[in-house]
Amino acid sequence: MINNPDTYIVKEEDIAVPSEIIDITRQDRIELVISRQYHELIDKIDGMEQNVHSAHMRSETFRREGRRAQHLNEISRNRRYGSMVNFTGINAPASLRDIDRFEENNPTFAVNVFKPVLSENGEELKTHKLDPLRISEYNYRREHLVDLILFTQGEETLTDRRNINDIPEDLNTHYCLINGEAGWHRIMRNWNKHHGHKYFCRHCLRAPFSRLDLLEEYIAFNCHGRNNPYAGQREIFPKKGKHICQFTNIKALLKAPFIIYPDNECDSNKLDEKEEDKNKNTVKIQKQVNNSFGYVMIQNDSDIISNVFRRTANSVEKKWKNMQEDLQMVKEILRNPVELKMIARDWENYNSAQHLNEKEEKAFNGATKCVICKGNLKEEKINKVRDHDHITGKYRGAAHRECNLQLRLKPDEIKIPVVYQGGKHYDFHLELLELGIITEEKIDPIADNMENYKSFTIGQFKFIDTIQFQLPSLEKIASNLREGKNNPEELTKRFPILAQCIPKKLLPLVSQKSEYPYELNDPDRFSRTKLPSREEFNTVLSGLNYCNQECKKFKHEIKEKKCDGKCKAEDYKEVTDCEHEKIYTISQKQYDHAQKVWDEANCKTFEDYHMLYLKTDVLILADAFQNFRTVMIDAFGLDPANYITTVYRLNEKYSVPFG
Repeated sequence: MINNPDTYIVKEEDIAVPSEIIDITRQDRIELVISRQYHELIDKIDGMEQNVHSAHMRSETFRREGRRAQHLNEISRNRRYGSMVNFTGINAPASLRDIDRFEENNPTFAVNVFKPVLSENGEELKTHKLDPLRISEYNYRREHLVDLILFTQGEETLTDRRNINDIPEDLNTHYCLINGEAGWHRIMRNWNKHHGHKYFCRHCLRAPFSRLDLLEEYIAFNCHGRNNPYAGQREIFPKKGKHICQFTNIKALLKAPFIIYPDNECDSNKLDEKEEDKNKNTVKIQKQVNNSFGYVMIQNDSDIISNVFRRTANSVEKKWKNMQEDLQMVKEILRNPVELKMIARDWENYNSAQHLNEKEEKAFNGATKCVICKGNLKEEKINKVRDHDHITGKYRGAAHRECNLQLRLKPDEIKIPVVYQGGKHYDFHLELLELGIITEEKIDPIADNMENYKSFTIGQFKFIDTIQFQLPSLEKIASNLREGKNNPEELTKRFPILAQCIPKKLLPLVSQKSEYPYELNDPDRFSRTKLPSREEFNTVLSGLNYCNQECKKFKHEIKEKKCDGKCKAEDYKEVTDCEHEKIYTISQKQYDHAQKVWDEANCKTFEDYHMLYLKTDVLILADAFQNFRTVMIDAFGLDPANYITTVYRLNEKYSVPFG
């Protein structure tokens, strides 16, 4: 501890012996020391005169003699130890990075740093345990092992800091020494019964060992921090009666009331190959530039409440403005919730199929399980309420009052999911590049690796990717939903959102993923009155797959199997493994389908085809993910829109959510 001679004189009985630092309850004394301006003191004394290690060395002499170290803060007695350590390049006060540099300068020292775990005990704040903060990779491998406790003033803990080296300038810090094995013995004896053992694992603070070789074996094979010397963590075991993991995120049980399904279309501008890029593993060949956007906003009853499809150069900026306008509309809806449509005396006042009949009213009165948490409902009526959807007014069931209150929708706190297909590999990059410029909202990303993001949040919008939920490509999704059906009436049921925006007669065509000439960069292409040629559908990434001879084989021939006599016309497919030169990316069948969409949709220009393609992509994605949400809610009771990855729940009582 630092003594300021201008403030008071430190007596022997006032000095906190380092080995007893864990028992300090005089928080005011710690704060008094920390609050002094460290940079003012450093101008008055030599940096070496404050050597904490010198105090440690002096205390070792008295420890051997069985006495406490006296006058630890008398600087004049510590000058002799100034030449033992090298403080070159070390800042004052020292950060954790400075400790790394200190170990480089002093190859005989290993330094560990711990932080106090504070707990509330009435009105008094006490330190009961320590957590590893910075663990040296040279533990027990160097002559001098130094253990410090880092106290901070202004923050209760450093746990919530993403970078423990990123300490604000206005945050005062102070290091206290743990006085060797004797100090650890006083600290650890409250945690275990092995009072005679002296070797502790600094990574996890597990039970001590009597021999150093046992500790080294434990660190090598069993310690959680063995793979990373800086990954220290104290193991915490649940208390008796609280050792069962139970699902508590009640809000995740509520279906997201609003959700957005967007898509972008871009120009693929070719880049000239640079000489320095020839030897690289990744070469930039195209630059993607937004030319249009589209999205639909859907509420929890699958009705479209907003849809925007527009071709514009500033598509990200325009889309963001439209989404902000829709957000205000959502807030207005939430500020005026729909009343519950179920009370018996109100039946004559409504003309809705949602009202309860006498049988349903009896079911409510006799309900014994909460519709939300599935827990038992008490017999007292005061704890039993009618839960309903504030958007549609639909009655959901009998629930606990506290569960019902947790499902309240706050207009200024609601997070609206924005669901992309393949967003982390493509759309997220386009969005983040421009959103960081056009909005002052805080961007909070969740990284997948150094290149991609799993998700990111801006304001009240949470961007997620269907790939994180293991959904296949949009073409495969559309095929799965169709299940070979071509009847418009049947497709209306399978694609209810698509049917809200597309004429019923076009559903057999547009419910299949169509083709698009992604690398067609003709400036006048949108004014063309004919579908681009088959060759103009070629792309570099997909490669050339088909010849101009239209070589075909039956499915059994492609798989090199015998014919079973059940071959159909649709089984006769164009192949990619013939001996002819490949000049097309898409097959003749795919091109014919695109031409049929052009004709049946009565497209006048390529812009009409372009906007129809964009719209169908968005709507098919919406139908697919809405169907996926329904399946997951039925199976696990959780809405994927509330998460960023696949979710799963074991059963009604004991559950584990992932994502």
